[in-house]
Amino acid sequence: MWIDFISCLDNIWDISDYADEMQDIWDRAFPNITHIVSKKNDPVYKLLMQCAYDYRSDFGERAELVVCKFLERNKWDPDAIRVAVAFLVPEQTKLVDAAGHITWVNPNIYPYMWKVVEGDTQGTEDCQGAFEDACILDVFALYLENVHNLPKEFRRQSMPKGALAIATAAVERAWKMWSMGTYVKPKRATQSQFAEGLWNDRTSLVMESLNKASRRKWKKIFKGAKAFIDAHRKRPSRRAQAQRNSMGTNGRAACIKDDSGTDSGSDILLMV
Repeated sequence: MWIDFISCLDNIWDISDYADEMQDIWDRAFPNITHIVSKKNDPVYKLLMQCAYDYRSDFGERAELVVCKFLERNKWDPDAIRVAVAFLVPEQTKLVDAAGHITWVNPNIYPYMWKVVEGDTQGTEDCQGAFEDACILDVFALYLENVHNLPKEFRRQSMPKGALAIATAAVERAWKMWSMGTYVKPKRATQSQFAEGLWNDRTSLVMESLNKASRRKWKKIFKGAKAFIDAHRKRPSRRAQAQRNSMGTNGRAACIKDDSGTDSGSDILLMV
């Protein structure tokens, strides 16, 4: 429930002031266990904050994996990768007037955010399928994996804008790591981490677009992302599957036998 809650926030990076919501989640999840959630010296609060940190980090890691696999499938050489990244994640353009004043102009389109981007000889671009790019949908599927087993009565009715916004920002970050044609991750921890300091502003800009998204758009996004649920979960090898399906009882699954004697073990105590 906590992951579902923060995924629906407008700012998934700033979650420190939601102790009341944590309390509500605790009361619903454990109605028979009394506990007061507090920001000070409370293990439940600390645990949920750590879960949120890990969840956000997982988006960054998944995006790196998704982009890497995309490039492996397409088998682009470094020059092709460099050109592709420059197109998908364009930089600001510097304009200098006659007086020497510098103005930075933002790109009006970030192609990586769209399913299809087509251009003509006049430079006009036609974009279709906002937030339906396969890489973004694949990373967003991380949210669906986390809430997949959450009972419907505990699901939030709000759209998971925070999750999709951070998934989009994570994909942009992953593409930028290939801007030189090969994978280069910044050596400084402050620059290499997928963290609020570097990515909060860009996530907020993405959120401005998501605030305009219709229910119909969200339906398309959910439908597209479902195809990527568990896409990166490790699966057993063919040999392991064959061993699993082999004949006879496997000794690893039969390593138990009733002990003889009259002691039932009913008075067992944990050894500490």
